[in-house]
Amino acid sequence: MTSQTSDATTSAEGTATATLPDPASIGAAADRLKLIVISPLGRSGSFLIQSLFDGHPEVVCFSEVAQHWHHAESFRAVGQDITAWLDANPEFHDGSSFAGEDASMAVALATWFRQRRPQFEDAFRLAWDALDDSAEERRLYVSLAVAWACIRGQETDRLKYMVLQHHNNRAIAGDMPAILRAFPDTRILATCRHPIESGLSFLTLDRRTGHASFRNYCRNVRGWSVTCWRNMETVAAQLSDESRLRLLDLNALHEDPDEILRRMTLWLGISGDPALHTSSICDIPWLGNSADGAPIPTFEKKRATLIYPATIGTEKGLSRSEYRFAEWFTRPFLTSAGYADPATEGTTSLAGFLWILFSRMEWFRADTIAHDRGLKRLARRLGLVETALVLRELLALKRSVRRPLAHLRLDRDSAA
Repeated sequence: MTSQTSDATTSAEGTATATLPDPASIGAAADRLKLIVISPLGRSGSFLIQSLFDGHPEVVCFSEVAQHWHHAESFRAVGQDITAWLDANPEFHDGSSFAGEDASMAVALATWFRQRRPQFEDAFRLAWDALDDSAEERRLYVSLAVAWACIRGQETDRLKYMVLQHHNNRAIAGDMPAILRAFPDTRILATCRHPIESGLSFLTLDRRTGHASFRNYCRNVRGWSVTCWRNMETVAAQLSDESRLRLLDLNALHEDPDEILRRMTLWLGISGDPALHTSSICDIPWLGNSADGAPIPTFEKKRATLIYPATIGTEKGLSRSEYRFAEWFTRPFLTSAGYADPATEGTTSLAGFLWILFSRMEWFRADTIAHDRGLKRLARRLGLVETALVLRELLALKRSVRRPLAHLRLDRDSAA
């Protein structure tokens, strides 16, 4: 017997109570389940892609956005007690990353899981016991997936994948060997965007939240338009077969969602279920986290157009020096990932890049962005720190080897 919506009973709170799967179906699911790791290259729609998997009958999609591959360690720290682990790691189930400032969604997600938590814990313990001969990390993630599928009313026998959004571009390359040991057939879906457009998106977000500065712009271009691409090259080199990596371009998705999703489902070997066309988390509609703060329909044609080329030098665009800084810094990945630069502005040289870096950098700013904590919060106020990190990245780029990535983009995949 598998977990099926039709077999559900109703609790006193009015919540559907799913039938628990039997050990045989759990074992079969453990043998079959693969991992989809979503990783963003810049502000590129990784939340959107994760939300599209919500409700797909063949995919377990948690509401969490993970920062690294850490659950086995934290689960071990609480004595492998699922109740204690859920209490200690609310980010796994509360959907806080997706809810953001949306208080009504935060309440809805918290209520959704609270009503189903007893069923989740029962299903997890059943799966954990049934998989006692499995490797620890695989055992844990499969147990989490089976329990999540159970409270979603998914049929265990249909499950093919579970989704992990790994949001830390610095940690993913270090985590990937352990991920591949636990799930050798892992698929990597890297959401991407024109690297210069990503820089503008971060700047627009910082302007809206009151954190606009060259220091933060530099940090985002360095970390999300350059370093993340270099780290993804490392991930690609760790895969025994590069066909298990695909890049999904956000602008291409908004331009032709039907075709891009068709190519994605073909690559994964899953059905083109209607759920893939609706952005939700636990069936609760999600309206995006756009840089301008405006709600986003799941797909919106106007978001397929690059904004940065026509807005350089304007109030809403990049300044000319910001453009030249981003263009020079991201040039290696514009080439390797197949991105054209339609801007008509002049570009710069290494000397020009360094001049912009030193002349535009604020050497001290009291404000910091939300990610900064503790001593890092103090250090980040000094532009010297960011300047040193840029110089370190230049050295890392020089020492590393560029890999061709354009052929791995779903919008350029001739085999699809």
